[in-house]
Amino acid sequence: MKKVFMIAVLMLMSIGVYAQAGKMGFGANLNYGTDDNYSQLGVGAKLKYEFIDNLRGEASGKYFFKKDEISYWNANLNINYLFHIGDKFTVYPIGGIGILGFKVLDYSDSALAFNFGPGCEYYITDKLKLEAEAVYQTGKKDGVTWDWYIFSAGIVIDF
Repeated sequence: MKKVFMIAVLMLMSIGVYAQAGKMGFGANLNYGTDDNYSQLGVGAKLKYEFIDNLRGEASGKYFFKKDEISYWNANLNINYLFHIGDKFTVYPIGGIGILGFKVLDYSDSALAFNFGPGCEYYITDKLKLEAEAVYQTGKKDGVTWDWYIFSAGIVIDF
């Protein structure tokens, strides 16, 4: 009888964990990327998935519009740990990896990058939120360090 009771308790606990995790969201954002000498505007999209309470994974991509024959892009996999401040406001650190690339005329190159920064989101409704992030990307290839700061503002829909 104790085994049956223990199995029932574990099943009920797993239902509770399942109900809390698994939230997904899709977002679009406007971006401003800059380094010491150059800056560009861009657009991006992201897909978010909350694995467990307060821990979320994110896949994102950004494209920066061509300026002076140069265009930048990146693709990222990040982790966020969510700190809920009240019912509508959340802040989180961003950490992850990505690929940072550029194209100048007919030449293009890319490098592995590491992502660090803060983010915040504000719920307008139960499913719709505004989001702002500031991410520092750094990578090194062939002895050259690539540093890039990206400031983003966008909207995310949870489903």
